[in-house]
Amino acid sequence: MIIETFTAEQTRRLLWSHAARQVLATLPQMSEYDSVPVGCGWGLRHRQLEGDTLVLHPSSNRRELGDLALTVLGHTHTIPRCGMGYVEYLDHVAAFVGAALRANHSNHLHP
Repeated sequence: MIIETFTAEQTRRLLWSHAARQVLATLPQMSEYDSVPVGCGWGLRHRQLEGDTLVLHPSSNRRELGDLALTVLGHTHTIPRCGMGYVEYLDHVAAFVGAALRANHSNHLHP
């Protein structure tokens, strides 16, 4: 039973890690960022601005709320699923990450 639970959790993390990478690849801002693997997630680092990396990764503690989370400046935000289907949820995640990137970029421009 313990091995089955561990295997199921590992499979879930791998699948959502792949989904995180796919979401980041669809963002229009990607030409400005480098995508880097970070643990089970994917980070975005601006090519010209020095600063913190945003990391999209499988959620852990709050996965009943959502399957993916975004960590920015050491703060993790679970992205709520609210009963959305898979494709709709990934679109929602992309919008959430895009807004975080815009906010992070404007914070670097106007400290």
